[in-house]
Amino acid sequence: RLRYIVARWGHHPSILAWELWNEVNLTTGYAGEPVARWHETMSEFLRSIDSYGHLITTSFSNAQLEPSVWRLPHIDFTMTHFYNVSDMAATLLSLDGMKRAAYGMPTFSAEFGVSLDKARLDREGVFLHNGLWAGLFSPGAATPMSWWWNNYLEPNGLFHHFGSLTRFLDHTVSPVFLAEPVQVRARDGGQGNVLISTTLGWGGLPDETDFILHPDGTATVPLEVAAYIMGSVYNTHLRRAPLRFHLEGEAPARFGVLVEDVAGSGAVLQIRIDGQNVLTQSLSRVSFAPGTLIAVDVPEGARLIEVDNTGLDWLRISGYVLEGLASQSRAFGVQGAGDVVVWVQDRNHTYAGVVSGYEPTPIEDAPLRFDDITAGWYDVLWWDTWKGVPIREERIYLEPGTWLDVPPFLRDVAARLRLVSPQPERS
Repeated sequence: RLRYIVARWGHHPSILAWELWNEVNLTTGYAGEPVARWHETMSEFLRSIDSYGHLITTSFSNAQLEPSVWRLPHIDFTMTHFYNVSDMAATLLSLDGMKRAAYGMPTFSAEFGVSLDKARLDREGVFLHNGLWAGLFSPGAATPMSWWWNNYLEPNGLFHHFGSLTRFLDHTVSPVFLAEPVQVRARDGGQGNVLISTTLGWGGLPDETDFILHPDGTATVPLEVAAYIMGSVYNTHLRRAPLRFHLEGEAPARFGVLVEDVAGSGAVLQIRIDGQNVLTQSLSRVSFAPGTLIAVDVPEGARLIEVDNTGLDWLRISGYVLEGLASQSRAFGVQGAGDVVVWVQDRNHTYAGVVSGYEPTPIEDAPLRFDDITAGWYDVLWWDTWKGVPIREERIYLEPGTWLDVPPFLRDVAARLRLVSPQPERS
């Protein structure tokens, strides 16, 4: 069959790669070792008969699978599929970063989004928009790819999101490889929620379960965050230590857990603050509404919050919310060959925020600080990411530690900074 496929279609320049299997772990009786052997045999044979030398890859529905396959000599890039996370942008950056760090080869998030019934709650395509723009700042080889072309994007007229990003790159960025991250911070007077999405599906076992929330609103978060918290009776081989959230400085007003599903035999969510139980709530599938936020108040000061499941069976979590910990806006940046590109976003304007009723308000004053920018004069072009048009252009002097004024925006805004005249830093 492979011989026929290569002979029939191998000459087409539009073929990027051969994908040996789509989500092979969903087959009946899946086991990693024989699947790895199969991929080794097939990829070696495919490489020997394809005179055009196309790239070879495969895919899994679980982001943690399968190291033995990704390390095969004829697998050329990794792929990730992820769905139903609360914060598309943060999750994409985390998963792409995890794959690049683990395997040292190009990676694609080749499927992303939410299930179709949930996607229909997001008619404007917020999750799509955020994922696409975050892809520009990810170590991945491309923006993430949606599965729902004909039954979500087309009916809702959402292809303009691709157009806006494409025009931004075509009209504002020189043909350079924007490969290096740039340290950029946003500051404003609003309050934002830190939303930590889960990234590992069933059976995913994270190496770390500690999270650190810093006073400036940033977070040190493990790359792998389990979606399932196992109980004390069933599936205990997948149970891990309680999740620990270390809050430095002033604590947020509230801490919440976004619960998506409960095992049929039930579960018990327990939240402790500084070792003291503040919530113990029994959950059953009969009385449970998916997407429920269960939250507790957190006293001021540095705190340790622990999350556990002391019931019989699993809880499926889509994310954790820390309300009021950060400023309302957050910024992402990359640079290369004198170009700097930034994206400034209302951190509350996520898929989870939209479906829970969040209405974005204009952010009037959210300057950016660059800690590692080359000193000099820059041509700055600001871009309306939703309309796909430029907002304003200006020439300004920047050096490490200076602040760049951001025009008022609703939801998010992007900018290209082009170095036109390098100059020593001012004394």
